Amino acid sequence: MVVQAIKSIELMSALKVGAVAGAIMGVIYGLFGMVIIAAIGSMAAAIPALGSLAMLSGLGIIAGVVVLIVAIILGAICGGIYGVIMAAIYNYIIAKISGGLKIDLQ
Repeated sequence: MVVQAIKSIELMSALKVGAVAGAIMGVIYGLFGMVIIAAIGSMAAAIPALGSLAMLSGLGIIAGVVVLIVAIILGAICGGIYGVIMAAIYNYIIAKISGGLKIDLQ
């Protein structure tokens, strides 16, 4: 059993991992948002007061897809920034105070 300490985290690696994790969370949040926006937009056809505007109900689906794409992109950007910030905090503060995160390599 070999116990080693992680003294620093490469910032570019943290950026990549954070961006991928953020994009995955963006897919999850975006799917929820897509369903809600598409449902609201599709309900426009059921409102008789809209008359000829009811044809715009198809835009609800388009808006839902846009919400999904934006959520993925923003999730990746925010996740990458968060990963870099957390890695920098770990490298310059936490690792120096605590001696690093100890892991077991087998």
